[in-house]
Amino acid sequence: MDLTDLGGEAAEEEPNLRRFRRTVQDGAVLYHSDSYNSVASQLPGLLRDANSAVAYYDSGEEHRQAVLARAEALQLAGRYLKQVRQYDLAYTALAGAITDARRADDELTGASGVIGMCWLLLRQGRLDEAEQLASQTADVIEPRLSRATPDECAAWGWLALRAAAAAGRNNRPDEARHYHRVASTAASAVGRETEVLFETVDPVLVRVEWGKLIGVRQGSG
Repeated sequence: MDLTDLGGEAAEEEPNLRRFRRTVQDGAVLYHSDSYNSVASQLPGLLRDANSAVAYYDSGEEHRQAVLARAEALQLAGRYLKQVRQYDLAYTALAGAITDARRADDELTGASGVIGMCWLLLRQGRLDEAEQLASQTADVIEPRLSRATPDECAAWGWLALRAAAAAGRNNRPDEARHYHRVASTAASAVGRETEVLFETVDPVLVRVEWGKLIGVRQGSG
């Protein structure tokens, strides 16, 4: 699985981007069911097909959609690699996903990539970086709640949860409480479980995540 070469040869036949993105979503379902071997077996082909699609569509809306599809495939790769503790490769994949999402001008996919990146930074103990990245991205995408979609609120809420986790583990309880209030506001605006590519947020989840954070704080004392 070569994550450093995002070039690739153009596909011989026109890629079916809708079908490809469904395949990536199916991979996400496998990931969430802990079927990591199945995810691993699919990833090389997914990344190869994603690179070929980007090369095939060299301009226009099709190119943007192909870049977005690759961003989603790279997110799946990054999250799997993080689970198997291949942190350097996971970082490369998630950084590529964020870059592609920005190229495609898709804020939600970019935010989802940042959420995954912050989780990786937390796993590595890079707490200041995790908090700063999550907080800054949350500020950028902060939605106008009267007009925001559930997906926009969910992404905002997950970024706040990542920042809260980093701050709490870094002995910054006041900042952690602030981020938790933001996450609670986002969850209330969502009102139900909503998925943002690889993440879901709802009011119950926010309470569960906060309970985990408090448990970590108490255990570290």
